[in-house]
Amino acid sequence: MCCLKVIVFSALIAVVCGERRFPVAFKFGAATASYQVEGAWNVSDKSASIWDTFIHNNASAIVDQSNGDVACDSYHKWREDLNLASELGLDFYRSVSDIAVSGWANPLIVEWFADYARVAYDLFGDRIQSWITINEGMIACEATYSMGSFAPGIYSPGLGSYLCNKNVLLAHAKAWRLYDEEYKSKYGGKVSLTNQIMWAQAYSEEYEDLAELVLQMSAGLYSHAIYSKEGGWPPSVEKYIAEKSAREGYTRSRLPPFTDEEIDLIKGTFDFYAFNYYTGRLVRNPKEGEKIGKWPFYGCIEINALMEPAPEWPPTSSKRFFEYPEGLRRLLSWLKKNYGDVEYRIMENGYASDKRDINDIDRVNYYKTHLEQVYLAITEDNVNVTYYTAWTLLDNFEWVDGYVSKFGLIDVDFTKPDRPRTPRSSAYYYANVISTRSCALIAVVRGERRFPDAFKFGAATASYQVEGAWNVSDKSASVWDTYSHNNPSAIVDHSNGDVACDSYHKWREDLNLASEMGLDFYSCGKKKLRNMAMYRPVFTVTEFPRWSSKKKGPMIPCAEIAAFGECKGFCYLKRGLSEAGLYSHPIYSKEGGWPPSIEKHIAEKSRREGYTRSRLPPFTNEEIDLIKGTFDFYALNYYTSRLVRSPKEGEKIGEWPLLGCEEINALMEPAPEWPPTSSKWLFEYPEGLRRLLSWLKQNYGDVEYRIMENGYASDKRDLNDVDRVNYYKTHLEQVYLAITEDNVNVTCYTAWTLLDNFEWTNGYVSKFGLIDVDFTKPDRPRTPRSSAYYYANVISTRSCALIAVVRGERRFPDAFKFGAATASYQVEGAWNVSDKSASVWDTYSHNNPSAITDHSNGDVACDSYHKWREDLNLASELGLDFYRYDPKLSHRIHFPGYDLEFPRFYIDSGVLCNMHASPRGWANPLIVEWFADYARVAYDLFGDRIKSWITINEGLVTCEAAAGVYSTGFGSYLCNKNVLLAHAKAWRLYDEQYKPKYGGKVSMTTIIMWVQAHSEEYEDLAELVLQMSAGLYSHAIYSKEGGWPPSVEKYIAEKSAREGYTRSRLPPFTDEEIDLIKGTFDFYALNYYTSRLVRSPKEGEKIGDWPLYGCEEINALMEPAPEWPPTSSKWLFEYPEGLRRLLSWLKKNYGDVEYRIMENGYASDKRDLNDVDRVHYYKTHLEQVYLAITEDNVNVTCYTAWTLLDNFEWGNGYVSKFGLIDVDFTKPDRPRTPRSSAYYYANVISTRSLPDDDLKTNPEP
Repeated sequence: MCCLKVIVFSALIAVVCGERRFPVAFKFGAATASYQVEGAWNVSDKSASIWDTFIHNNASAIVDQSNGDVACDSYHKWREDLNLASELGLDFYRSVSDIAVSGWANPLIVEWFADYARVAYDLFGDRIQSWITINEGMIACEATYSMGSFAPGIYSPGLGSYLCNKNVLLAHAKAWRLYDEEYKSKYGGKVSLTNQIMWAQAYSEEYEDLAELVLQMSAGLYSHAIYSKEGGWPPSVEKYIAEKSAREGYTRSRLPPFTDEEIDLIKGTFDFYAFNYYTGRLVRNPKEGEKIGKWPFYGCIEINALMEPAPEWPPTSSKRFFEYPEGLRRLLSWLKKNYGDVEYRIMENGYASDKRDINDIDRVNYYKTHLEQVYLAITEDNVNVTYYTAWTLLDNFEWVDGYVSKFGLIDVDFTKPDRPRTPRSSAYYYANVISTRSCALIAVVRGERRFPDAFKFGAATASYQVEGAWNVSDKSASVWDTYSHNNPSAIVDHSNGDVACDSYHKWREDLNLASEMGLDFYSCGKKKLRNMAMYRPVFTVTEFPRWSSKKKGPMIPCAEIAAFGECKGFCYLKRGLSEAGLYSHPIYSKEGGWPPSIEKHIAEKSRREGYTRSRLPPFTNEEIDLIKGTFDFYALNYYTSRLVRSPKEGEKIGEWPLLGCEEINALMEPAPEWPPTSSKWLFEYPEGLRRLLSWLKQNYGDVEYRIMENGYASDKRDLNDVDRVNYYKTHLEQVYLAITEDNVNVTCYTAWTLLDNFEWTNGYVSKFGLIDVDFTKPDRPRTPRSSAYYYANVISTRSCALIAVVRGERRFPDAFKFGAATASYQVEGAWNVSDKSASVWDTYSHNNPSAITDHSNGDVACDSYHKWREDLNLASELGLDFYRYDPKLSHRIHFPGYDLEFPRFYIDSGVLCNMHASPRGWANPLIVEWFADYARVAYDLFGDRIKSWITINEGLVTCEAAAGVYSTGFGSYLCNKNVLLAHAKAWRLYDEQYKPKYGGKVSMTTIIMWVQAHSEEYEDLAELVLQMSAGLYSHAIYSKEGGWPPSVEKYIAEKSAREGYTRSRLPPFTDEEIDLIKGTFDFYALNYYTSRLVRSPKEGEKIGDWPLYGCEEINALMEPAPEWPPTSSKWLFEYPEGLRRLLSWLKKNYGDVEYRIMENGYASDKRDLNDVDRVHYYKTHLEQVYLAITEDNVNVTCYTAWTLLDNFEWGNGYVSKFGLIDVDFTKPDRPRTPRSSAYYYANVISTRSLPDDDLKTNPEP
C-alpha cells in the first residue's frame, strides 16, 4: 500500500495511551455493504440486484452518474480488504448484503425473507456469531417509497412506506424466531436488526413534544414494536396518524395495524439494540411559507416538523450530515430511558468528505469527539454500549452520492483499474483507539534514553499572548493593551492581543489539550490573580508587565514570584534579561551581589567616562543578604546562542541582549552553520543548552535546574512541522546528556508554547505553538501539530527517541534479529589520514574517475571515520538489534602490496564482515594463508565482543567484477576457489581456537538473485543459473558431498573440452580441499535484492554481463519480468516473491539450517525523505520473509536492511541512494536525516510485527 502523510504520528500506527479507557470487552469494528464495494456486477455467479437495475436505467439519479459495476472491486480484492481490517486491529468487519429483490410493500416478502435467512444460517451459522437481519429498514422504506430516490424507485409516500416498515419488522421477526428456535441452541449466536437514527432536539422549549414525536417516528417506529413491553407501533405515532388519516377522509389509518399475533411475533425479537448514528437535528414547526424537506433528514410533512442543523454544528461535504457528537450521547440516554438496560451496539458512525485527503484531520476529529461521547455514555450515564463501528473501512459507492462522498478510513483511487488502497490519518487514529481501548489523541514513542521518573515536562504561555477579552468588565487594560492600541505600527502585522487565542473563554479547551498531551504542568502567566483558580489543574506562573526605559515598547515581563492555592511559585527569567550572571550571582552565589567581573568592568568604564561612581548601583550589605539564597530552584529560558567577538573597525554592535553588548564592546552573532528560524534572532544551536547548563552548575553549584521555556519559531501554519520536531528532539537530547553525562540536576523542561499566540512585536507572524491556532476564524480553532504528537510521545515514555511503536498481528519470532548494514569504503572517508593506507577502491577510483557514474569517490563519503558515534546513535534510535559494518584492518598487520585496517571503535556496533575494500590478488593461491592470518588478528582484537562473523561478503560479485581486472572464465573461477578456501581456513581457525573461548558463529555471505524460467522449456536452464550463482558457493560448504555443484562441474568440463582445452577451466578441488571447505558454516548468510527470468537468447540477441544480465558461459539471457517495478538502479527490479522462493529453494537444496538475510534494500536517485517506494519495498520483502518462516517453515533468524546511510555505491557513486537515512553530500558536515523508511523499519523492529501502513513523516527536501 502507498504511504500516508500524517501530521507526524511519527509512526505508522502509533500506540495511544489514555486514561479514558473503554471496557475490556468493548468491540471496535468497521462496516461496509456489498453493492457499495463489491463490483463484478455481471460475473457468472451473480444476478443483478435492484441497485444494478435502478442505476443502469436511471443514471441521472446518481450525483456523478456513476454506478457500482466495479466499485472497490472487493469481489476480487476481498483478501486485501480483510488484511486491511486485520491490520487496523478491528474486532469485527461488518459487511451488509443487499437484497436483490424489490417489493417490500408486498406482504409475501415476509416469508421470502425467512427462507432467505434460513439459507444464510445454514451456510454460515457455524462461523457467524452476530447477525443483523435488516440494515436501516426505515431509510430504505422512506427513500424508496416516500422519495422514490432509492432502488427500486417507487413513489408512494404515507402508504407504501408504512407497509414497507411493517413488512420489514415482520420479516425481521420471522428471521429472528427462526434462528432462536432452530439455530441458537446449536451455534449460540445473536440476532437483531439495525435502525438509523438522528438525534432530534427541540429548537426551543415550545417544540419539545414535537421533537419527541420525531424521535418516535424514527427510532420508535422500529424500536417500540421490538423492545417495548407492549409492542406494536409507538402509541403517540399510532394516535397521530389515525387522527390525521380521519381528517383526510380515510376510513381507517394509513398506518397499517398489527394483529395481536403480529405484535407477539415481533415483540422481544432482539439480542441487542443495533443502530447507526451520523448527525442530529433541531426540530420546530415551519414558519409561514417555509417548505418542509424530505423525511427523515430535513423534516416530516406527516407531523408538520421542520428539521435543521444548529448554525454552530460543523457541516461535512454531505449536505445531510452535520457534526453533533453530543447527539450520540443524548440518543443513547433516550434509548435507555425508553427501552431499558439492554446491550447497545453502534453499527455505523462516520464522516463524509468530497476530498481525497489522506491527512483527514476533520475525520479524525469526528471520530475522536464521537468516541468521547460514547465513553461518557458508558461511564457517566451507565448505558451498556458494547460496540462501536466506523463507517466505513473503504471509500465506496455512496448510493445517490456515487463516489463524490468519501467516508473511508482508507482511500480508494477509483480512477485506477486496480483500485489501490491508502490508509488515511483516521485509519491510524482509529487503530490507536483500538490497540489501547482509549479515546485519547496522543501517540506513544519508545526509547532507551529515558529521563528520570521525577522529571517534569510542561508547556508555557503568557496571559496577554493568549487570553484576549481585553475589555471584559473584570479586567483592566494592561501596558500591552495600551501600547499596541497606541502604536500599531510597532507590531509587525499591526495586530494586538484583543482576542488573541480567546483563552479567556476557551481555557477549558486549552487545559484539555494540555491534559491530552500528558503535560505535567502548564505554565501560564496571569494578570488577574482571581482567575488563577481556573488553572489549578496545572502549575501556574504569574508575571507582571513593567515599562521599559526605551520608547520601543514594554520590556518583556521580568521576574515575579507568586503562590496561589495548589500552584507553585517560580523565579521566572524571561529572555529580555537573559544575561545569566546578572540575575544569578546575587541569588545563587555564596558571596552574593553583582558578578565581580561585571562590577569591576562597569566601575572602571564609568570612571573613564567621568562618572564619580559606577553606573551599576551597588547593593548594601543588607540587600546582599536579603537577596542571597532566595531560591528553591534555578529557572531559565533558553532559545538560542551566539558567538562573541570584538567588532572590527566600522562594525556596529547590535542591541543587547540579542545582537551585542556595547557596554563591554562585544559583538554577538550566530555561527554560519546554525540553522535559522523565521525569527531573525533565533538560530538553532542545541549544544548551547547543554553547555549553558554545565556553566551554570560550575558557577552556581548542584542546585535544581528547571528549563522554563524552549521553543521554535516559524512563520508558516504548518501542521507537519518537521523543523520544530527536530528542534525539540535535538534540544531534549542535550538536556538528557546534561543529566546523564554532566550530572546536572535538571528536573523540568518546558516547551514554548502550547498555542500559537501573540508574540509581542512579531504579532501573529511568529508561530511557536505545539498547537496551531487559526486566528482568521472567530472561534480560534486549535489543531495539534506534529510537534504536539512528538512531545506527547516524549512525555508519555520519558524518552527522547524519535521512533514510534506500531502493533501488528503478523509477528516475527521473539528471537528474530533486525539490523542494517554498510561497508567501510562506502561510508568512512578520511582516505588519507595517517593511520590508514589506500585501499584498492581508493586507487581504482582515483585512477579511473570515468568508471564512476558521477566521477566521485569515497575520499570523504559519509565521513563516518569522524562521525561514527552519530551513526551508532542513529542505529540505536532505530532500535537495531545489530549494525553490520565491513571494516578494513590496515595498520594492524602488513602484507606485501596491501594493508588492512580496523578502527577499534566500530566493533561495538554489531556484526563484522569484510571483502569489497580488500586487497588485489584473489586469483593468487597465497591469498588463502594471508586471509587466515588476517582473520587471526581480527579474532584476537575483537573476539571478546563479536559473536557473529562474516568472513567474506559477496565473493561471487567481487570475483566477477573485481576492480579493473578482466579475466572471465579463468581468473574468476580461480578467485571463487580461493575465496572458498580462504573462508574455510578462517572458519576452521575460529572453530578450533576461538569458539571454545568466545562461543561465536562464523559463515560467509553469498549474493543471490532468484531466477525462474521464462517458460517451461527453460526450467533446466534456470536451475543451472541458480547453481552457477548460489550453488557455486553453497554446494562446497553446505552439501553433504562438497565440491562444485555437479551440474556446473559437468557443464564447464564438457564446454572446455569442446573449446579445445585439455582440462576444465573450472579448477578442481582436491579431496583435502573438499573436506577442508565442507561444513564450514554456523548459518547460511545471503544478500537478496532482485530476481530475473531466464531464457536462451534469440538470434542476434546479446547476453549481458554476469551475474546481473546473463551468463555467456551457459548461454543464458536474464531479464526482469515487464510487471516488476524498476528502481533507479538499472539492475534492481522489485520482485519480493523471489526472496521467499529463493529461501524455499535453499532449504530444499541445503537443508534446515539457520538462514540469515544480510542485505536487502531499495535504490533511488532522489533525495526524498518521504520515500514511499522504499517503504513499500521493505514492507513487501519483509512480508515474504514472514511467509517463508510461518508457511514454508524456513528457519530465517535475521534480516538486514541495506543500508543505514546513503553512501558511495561503487560504480554508481552517490547517484544511487539506498539509505534509511539521508546524507547530504553537498555539505561538509554530511548531515543525516531519517527517511520515512527509517520510521517504518523502526516500527517493525520495535514490535517484531508487520503493520500494513506506510508512513510519510518527512517532506521532500
